[in-house]
Amino acid sequence: MSAQAVKDSVRQGKSVTLVGGSFDLLHVGHVHLLERSKKLGAVLVACVLSDINVASYKGSRRPIVSEKYRAQMVESLRCVDRVFISDIDTSHPDILSILQPNNVIFGIEDTERWRATATKREALLKVEFPTIAIHYLDRYADISISTSA
Repeated sequence: MSAQAVKDSVRQGKSVTLVGGSFDLLHVGHVHLLERSKKLGAVLVACVLSDINVASYKGSRRPIVSEKYRAQMVESLRCVDRVFISDIDTSHPDILSILQPNNVIFGIEDTERWRATATKREALLKVEFPTIAIHYLDRYADISISTSA
């Protein structure tokens, strides 16, 4: 399903929350993120990053699970209403222009690179998409699972 097909399948007037990620080796931290994201809107849309996208930032040995199966696993969760696979990041203007979500969710990473990227991304989003609420969700303190290489 494409971002446009997702948009077309959501009834007008419904609050849409968008969350994205690689979801490679789906784990309880992902499930908590998705469940918490669902509480922010009527429709939770998950963007699963494509194999090409994941390999570009995690290395040539990733992802471990193909995009098709990662999307299928995410879609099987009760809290997720729609799923699509994308070669571009969730916060890309093309995706946001199509979906026009009410909320965009970002998971928090405790790295300097992530903080710099998050600050720049948030500034751009506030200018281009002032009506979208941006939320940052922490990892749960009792969860220490990482799929980074």
